[in-house]
Amino acid sequence: MKKNTIKVYLIDDHALILEGLKKLIELEDDIEICGSSIDPSRAIRELAVVNADVVTVDISLKEMNGIDLVKTIRSRFPAMRALVLSMHDENVYAERSLKSGALGYVMKHAASDEVIGAIRTVSRGEVYLSEAMKRKLLGRIARHPIDKGILPEECLSDREIEIFQMIGEGSPTREIAKRLGVSSKTVEAHREHIKEKLNIASASELVMHAVKWLNQSVQ
Repeated sequence: MKKNTIKVYLIDDHALILEGLKKLIELEDDIEICGSSIDPSRAIRELAVVNADVVTVDISLKEMNGIDLVKTIRSRFPAMRALVLSMHDENVYAERSLKSGALGYVMKHAASDEVIGAIRTVSRGEVYLSEAMKRKLLGRIARHPIDKGILPEECLSDREIEIFQMIGEGSPTREIAKRLGVSSKTVEAHREHIKEKLNIASASELVMHAVKWLNQSVQ
C-alpha cells in the first residue's frame, strides 16, 4: 500500500452495490478497500479495528437509518469522514446528511468518476456536493440572508423524514415496512408521530402534505 492511499470502508445492504463499488475502487491506484458490510452493527465493530479514512454510507439500511449511522460514526470515530452514497434524491437528503456530520452526498447513479472524485474530496476533509445541489443551497442562502424560521418538516426525525418521503411517493404502509425491515405497526406509529408534529388531522391530509413537500423539494 502506498503511503498516501485512501482507505475506504463501504456500508450498503445491497450486496450487488457493494461488489460494484469494490470493482470501481479497485481500478484506482490511490484508493483501497479496508472493509465492507451490509450490517450496520457489524460495520461499527469493524470500524473500531480498521483505520478507515472514508466511510461510505447508504441512507436506507434495514437495521438502522443511514443518517443515524453517520451520527454514530462521527461520534465514535471523529477522524473518519463519512460520505453518503444513496439512491435517494439529493434534494431531499443532501443537506440533512451534512447536518448529521457527513462531508458529502453523491447519488448512486452518478458517473463513476464523480463517485471517485467525491471519495477523494471527502478524504481531504472537504465537502462534496453535486454542482446542482451547490447551486440550490447557495440560492437558498441568497434568497434568505436572514433566518427564515424553521420549516414544519425540520421537526421530523431522520426515520420520520424517510417515511414521510415514501408516503409522498405513494408507498402504502406495508411496502414501507418491507423496505425498512420493520413491522407495519411501527410504520403506523411513525405516521401518527408525523401527523402530530405537523399538526395534520387525517391520513389523506398526510398524503397530500407529503406529496406537496416532495414536489417542492425536487424543484
